[in-house]
Amino acid sequence: MITALSEHERTLFRRRNIGIVFQFFNLIPTLTVMENVTLPLELAGRTRGMRPRAQELLERVGLGNRINTYPDKLSGGEQRARGDRAP
Repeated sequence: MITALSEHERTLFRRRNIGIVFQFFNLIPTLTVMENVTLPLELAGRTRGMRPRAQELLERVGLGNRINTYPDKLSGGEQRARGDRAP
């Protein structure tokens, strides 16, 4: 049961198991699209195979050609990662 976990264990549980959809874009302006996508995986220590998977996901939402682009160069729709097209 999650209530029996320590605060640190709950933090790790949330990091590994709970996704968050933000109302605002929350992109880090000094990171590229690829870096913004892979950062959570890096922080979680899950770097194995992350770049090819991130590339695949970015292609699925129409951003495969924008991986080296910084957020300020994306349109509003691109900043939302074209979630309307995500399966």
